Amino acid sequence: MIKKLYNEQITKEFTSHVIAFSAAENGAMGNPGSVRFVTDEKEIYEINDICIEIPDGWKHTYLGAGNHLFMPEWMDILFYKIIDRNASESEIHATWIDTVIKILGRLSCKKCYCKERNEYRSKLEITPYNAQRKKEENKGTIRESLCVAWDSVFNKKDKIVAIGINPSTAQDGESDTTMTKLCRFLDMYGFNNVTMLNLFESVSPDQNKIVKTARTDFAKKREIFDEADIILLVWGIDGHRECKRESVSVLADYAEKLYCIRNQNGRYPAHPSRMSYQSEIMPIISAKDFSACGLQ
Repeated sequence: MIKKLYNEQITKEFTSHVIAFSAAENGAMGNPGSVRFVTDEKEIYEINDICIEIPDGWKHTYLGAGNHLFMPEWMDILFYKIIDRNASESEIHATWIDTVIKILGRLSCKKCYCKERNEYRSKLEITPYNAQRKKEENKGTIRESLCVAWDSVFNKKDKIVAIGINPSTAQDGESDTTMTKLCRFLDMYGFNNVTMLNLFESVSPDQNKIVKTARTDFAKKREIFDEADIILLVWGIDGHRECKRESVSVLADYAEKLYCIRNQNGRYPAHPSRMSYQSEIMPIISAKDFSACGLQ
């Protein structure tokens, strides 16, 4: 059911929930001069005779006969996993709303993990492996990944891939504060393994000294993402937004696996150094979530 929308209802809060909209030129076939919005709550709204500013980074699809479709990059990628990019303009025009609603239905099936225990977390030994460092020209010292596994009361089979900003001091046989805290936190949820990746492979305990040319190529990590059950974004709330947004070209293919950590103040995605054991793992399912995580 399409709901009528009025100018005074187009607030910042409303637009934060919009994940796709179509706009018809005056004289277009169908509903000339109208704009139709779909929100992450699966609501459909229509308004006439209004000028809409296209958000930065949103993708455009021409629907023919003066009609246009706009979506953030992550939704555009998911959309064309269902719809053939070579489909006719009229076919996309006729099915775009149903397709977006279908995508939202898939995302809404994700569950939020609840804590199952919080005992002994301070005693849990964290011993990384597959965390070799090497030096590369123009990149300095890098670490491509790191793995940790431990015994848990629950020993869930889920494979977690966490994505941070850059490696600090953790290496084979030696953890650091970030990895220890993250693993002890995950242990509270019954998990017992994590593979750590980062936006940058540059090893540095000081983020101001990251070698920017050591940017991680996530396209080369697809095998790791394919095997993951959960991709946990722990790269923090602030900073490196351009790099985060560029990662969407790969991460959007795994949208149904994306989660993050919400701190006790309700902010996300929390970096392990900025979370507490009262924080929680939450799914990334809405336009607001994707935006907060820097993915649009």
